Amino acid sequence: MTQWNRNTVPKCDVGKYSDEVLVTVEHIGCDGKIYRRVIKAVYYQSHHCTQGWWYEVCDYFDDYSCSEITDRVIAWMELPKPYEPRN
Repeated sequence: MTQWNRNTVPKCDVGKYSDEVLVTVEHIGCDGKIYRRVIKAVYYQSHHCTQGWWYEVCDYFDDYSCSEITDRVIAWMELPKPYEPRN
């Protein structure tokens, strides 16, 4: 079982995207409540600074696209391996 990581980012080269991971994002709604959700994302390390950006991966219906995550990313983990039944 893979664990959730906090206060770190996935390893990736400068100017490149990380492998796809699962991230927990946190959003404060209009009603003041905190909402959390888990999404598939990639991390991008900028050329010009030590800061990077998170992008949500949308790969529905064979159409792959990314959009910047504006909510707060609080944790991430590697994607679990697909289930393979034993013979």
